[in-house]
Amino acid sequence: VLKSSEDPTSYARSISKKWRVLNPLELAIRCSDGEVVECDHLAFGTGDLVEVYAMFEIAEVTKKRRDKSIKVHLSFNSVVRLMTAQEVSILIDKLATHLTCLYSRYNTVLEINRKLVHGS
Repeated sequence: VLKSSEDPTSYARSISKKWRVLNPLELAIRCSDGEVVECDHLAFGTGDLVEVYAMFEIAEVTKKRRDKSIKVHLSFNSVVRLMTAQEVSILIDKLATHLTCLYSRYNTVLEINRKLVHGS
């Protein structure tokens, strides 16, 4: 299921007999126009804002005749990059500037109200 480029160390290939992938993880990016386009894992970086679609998979496991247990696994279906880390950083800076401006205006209004109430 994995391409050589997706498993450069061949670690996954070395344990492939111990597990199987029923549905490969779908990876995509959301473009600035809102369109979602498939991509590979190299499009993702540390700090990116992503949306993850996941399901709980529940299985009953029997080890011995009377030794049953329930296993719950989180199964990721798809990951969509909404913003790069750089875009997130720019957005946070803009938000911080906007909040600082709002806070300053709020304090100005409070000062004007204080002067009106106390006649200063």
